[in-house]
Amino acid sequence: MQEPDDHDQNQNYEVGCKFWIKGTNDFTLGPGDVKLIKNLIEFKNLTKSAHACNYSYKYAWKKIKNISEKTGKAIVISHRGGKGGGGEVSVTPWGIHLVSLFEIAERQLNKVISKINEEFAKKHLQETF
Repeated sequence: MQEPDDHDQNQNYEVGCKFWIKGTNDFTLGPGDVKLIKNLIEFKNLTKSAHACNYSYKYAWKKIKNISEKTGKAIVISHRGGKGGGGEVSVTPWGIHLVSLFEIAERQLNKVISKINEEFAKKHLQETF
């Protein structure tokens, strides 16, 4: 292992965390899923929502279908457009509930991470090489 140089001692480090919600049937709900659902709430359009997440339409639709199948409840209701298309997508109360669960967990986790980082910074800054 190499000895740290002066540059390494001046680095700032902090703890980070990625998380997801797990459920039965191999269900997981992560930040990308939540971002897609939130965009669907805002845009009411799968094409625009997929684009905002940098997903293809097909991939976004697959994610929505997967969440609905794994949880056993629809997260969207789609309404066909007229002759020129332009259908609308409405997020169900279940989809809104999933977003809410994720955001509650995220806020709680961020509080814990902040406390960890306070202690981490104190310990890290006190150490000398």
